[in-house]
Amino acid sequence: MVTHFKSSLFVQIFSTTAVVICVLFAIMYLLAVPYIQTTVEGIEKNGGHTILNGVYAMVEQTHLDIEDYRRSIILERKAQLRNIIAVVEARTKILEAQVRAGNLSKAQATSALLDELRHIKYGNNDYIWAANYSSVLISHPDPKLNGSNFSSKRDERGNLIVPPMVEGALKTGEGFHSYWWRRLGEQQPIEKLTYYKHILFFDLVIGTAVYMDDVEATVRLKKTAAVEELRHRLRTTHLAKSGYVYIFDGQKNMVIHPNSNIEGKDFSKQLNPSTQKPIGQELMAEADKQNGLRYRWDSPSDPGHYVYDKISWVRYSKGFDWYICTSVYVGELHESALILRNRVLAVFAITLLFSFLLIYLFVKKLTNPLRQLRDTALRVESGDFDARCDLNQADEIGVVATAFNGMVGRLQKNIRDLDAKVVERTAELQILNRKLEALSTTDGLTGIANRRRFDEVLASEWSRAARVGLPLALALLDVDWFKKYNDHYGHQAGDECLRSVAGVFASTICRTGDLVARYGGEEFVFIVPATDRDNALSMARKVCEALKALALPHEMSTFGCVTASIGVAAMVPGKTDMPDILVKAADGALYRAKNMGRNQAVLA
Repeated sequence: MVTHFKSSLFVQIFSTTAVVICVLFAIMYLLAVPYIQTTVEGIEKNGGHTILNGVYAMVEQTHLDIEDYRRSIILERKAQLRNIIAVVEARTKILEAQVRAGNLSKAQATSALLDELRHIKYGNNDYIWAANYSSVLISHPDPKLNGSNFSSKRDERGNLIVPPMVEGALKTGEGFHSYWWRRLGEQQPIEKLTYYKHILFFDLVIGTAVYMDDVEATVRLKKTAAVEELRHRLRTTHLAKSGYVYIFDGQKNMVIHPNSNIEGKDFSKQLNPSTQKPIGQELMAEADKQNGLRYRWDSPSDPGHYVYDKISWVRYSKGFDWYICTSVYVGELHESALILRNRVLAVFAITLLFSFLLIYLFVKKLTNPLRQLRDTALRVESGDFDARCDLNQADEIGVVATAFNGMVGRLQKNIRDLDAKVVERTAELQILNRKLEALSTTDGLTGIANRRRFDEVLASEWSRAARVGLPLALALLDVDWFKKYNDHYGHQAGDECLRSVAGVFASTICRTGDLVARYGGEEFVFIVPATDRDNALSMARKVCEALKALALPHEMSTFGCVTASIGVAAMVPGKTDMPDILVKAADGALYRAKNMGRNQAVLA
């Protein structure tokens, strides 16, 4: 090694190259490492916002589902009230017939009817009442109210109770009316929804009601189940190393928290150690703001010492009056960036040392042959290889340059020409490859993905769903009576019909990660990852509605327009399951949809 450093050429090349490498590595460090660190920290913060927005979307959807459930329960209870009054109305028809036949007088029939009504009870102390046109209760199971004049009686909110129902019955024959009243045998007023009916022959208005607390009790059960499911999901949701998601309501009661001992507790008096103000109030003030709330908190590994910087981002859900928060230690946001920075520095250091070794070996390999080739190069200069060079340099590299200058010039020219041709050909091949790849995965008629692309995505999404344990949903769509459509309108119109169906399909199923494809003939398919059975069925129904709304004429269909039947299936793949079982399940549901009358989506 010492011998090589005695060579001026070796020292010159080695030292120059080493300095250049060091400068390049310094520039790379200054340009890359701070940027990487900042980018990784930004990614971690964006991850917190992404998780927060995802949970917010889940909460909003849960609220919408519960509201839909409440409306459905109310509609169901209204139907029950109608049914109960219909039974009573049937009894009045019987008594009316007896009066008309002369078997009873109208007074006797009225007395019998009112007596029967007073003794009817069902459900949770529910009953049927009757009033005359003067708003006098002439039949009520409570003796205190039976015979009472309700013409001016108002509920606790100042609204008339019986007169609006009598007026509505005389105008329209029936209807619904809400007011506040106490349940039979109780004292506390409760919101009550009453269905009333005009019994013309007996000059009566009868009615029965449901107390809304019964409806709300059913809805609360639904909400409790939804909150429990959300709680289960959030306890497995993490940000960075130990960050988590928690939810509290507008009264500062903790609804969901990874620590079950905190759930259900009032934390309105919990103070921010940094500001000595209620931390719940500060979190509420930061709702829907980008920067979040920074504060000091203790660590699971160091409880009771509030010296660790922490940040919480907050979103407010108005429907539940919930504040949804993601919380993470600031140090953990930087931790990934620091780890990555240290790894980059380690790679730089190892690469730098390895570069020095390579430089040494390269220069050694370069100078030794040059010293041996010097005399040969002089002979080449004298004419042995027809090589000439005017360069007169004192060191070894000058001799080599003089001998091989001409050859290098020609070689460089050849390389430039060859590189230009290679670049040109490579660009042409890349364009052709992209076109070929697009053609191989796109259906030529409809412009959406073809069967080949569907098979690839199904296999990929099936494997991913099995890894992460999330459901994968699939739906098969078949255009109703498409053969008749083709026969009636012609194949050209049939092709245009398929393109229209594909357009509706693709515009309806359009989330990132979803796939819409032509399965074959008039059959289409969509794949939606991380989607359960109910949501997949809802998406399929939207497709049916959108296609029907398109109103594409189909004279050979019983619906008069182009419609579709859809079979929907969703499951969490087992490790040994094959994706064919999902396709078969959807296919079976599709046949059931056809057998049930078509133009609908059916769940497997």
